[in-house]
Amino acid sequence: MGVPQHVIRSFGLSGLPIPLPGGENRSFLADDHLLKPVDNVPLAEWAGTAWSGLTPEQYRISRPLKSGKGKFIEDGWSASRFEKGQHKKGHTTEKLAVCRALHTGLSRLNPGEMPENNDPWARAHRVAWQTDELPQDLPPHAAKILRGLLDKVSPGAMGFPQIIHADLCGNILFEEGQLPLVIDFSPFKAPAAYAEAILICDGIAWENSPLSSISLLPDTPYYKEMLTRAALFRLTVAAILHGESGFAEEFHNFKAITDALN
Repeated sequence: MGVPQHVIRSFGLSGLPIPLPGGENRSFLADDHLLKPVDNVPLAEWAGTAWSGLTPEQYRISRPLKSGKGKFIEDGWSASRFEKGQHKKGHTTEKLAVCRALHTGLSRLNPGEMPENNDPWARAHRVAWQTDELPQDLPPHAAKILRGLLDKVSPGAMGFPQIIHADLCGNILFEEGQLPLVIDFSPFKAPAAYAEAILICDGIAWENSPLSSISLLPDTPYYKEMLTRAALFRLTVAAILHGESGFAEEFHNFKAITDALN
């Protein structure tokens, strides 16, 4: 896959795009701007508007670029200013501070304006919040474990949803002498506490953060439920995308968390 030249020109850029590592090998650099294909154009166009309207404090963002037609998406591609930053495992306290600052800004958005999505992550999010049933074609062992987790949360407990970034653990980057950089906006409608819980769970499951990282969140039944829903979200994604073997691997990663929540 390569970036069409007419897309590069539409964003006012030039030169040959250079493939970047990571990001499923779908990201390219041209004129100090990052170009990426998008799968849901209405959602990505809305997200570009939402992201560009933020006034960052305690963090940086990569500003989206509009095309000559005044759109954030041109023929299925987005462009944003390339900013320096490196992924670092752990650093949970710093990441949690960024998460909270970011969601103060995101709380000003109207969640009712966000377009619908039906990719595996959106489907799993709805399962975690009990607005969708578990898919019928999940592996039996995975379905049994997920039903057990669903029994631990209360239906209709969304509270006050806002727009959140649901994938922050690996998308807060660090650069010496600069504020942390937040990338790859993954928008959902949920309480901000849910985004915090996903961040904590992902750090424990995927980045070898200690289980004691849970103590960075308030020790309340509400936050315990957010952590359970976060685990449900990630495990349901694994079951939908990867079947029994992928689910088993992810359940191994999250088991210490689910055991601690019993």
